[in-house]
Amino acid sequence: MSELQGGAPFAEVAERHSDCKGTGGDLGEFLAGMMVSDFEDAIRNLKPGERTAIFRTEFGLHIAELRQKTAAGPLPFEEVQDDIVRVLTRIQEHREYQRVVAELRSRADIRYIPATEDGHVDGSKSAMASQ
Repeated sequence: MSELQGGAPFAEVAERHSDCKGTGGDLGEFLAGMMVSDFEDAIRNLKPGERTAIFRTEFGLHIAELRQKTAAGPLPFEEVQDDIVRVLTRIQEHREYQRVVAELRSRADIRYIPATEDGHVDGSKSAMASQ
């Protein structure tokens, strides 16, 4: 904390002292509700450029600096277009999967044959799936 109070850049101090090397302490952008509540409580009222005092979560001790806040609301179509395509593609793939399974079930002849007391199935009563 004294390094930060002395004016050292947050990213440099985080890189030296963090368990997560290689990011300069940058957690990236995240939505409300994605972090543990103790972390979110600590940063909730920060303004961009401000940092917290030392605080504890289940993952250890932290100091957080808020880089920016994005107001809630709809995003431009260009930013979500790929996500929309991905979701609609998965929905269509799942519908096709369900259609194929339903078709196979409608053509199948599946019967339950209980095992004998010794755990074997009587071959004379075996069933076969028809096509």
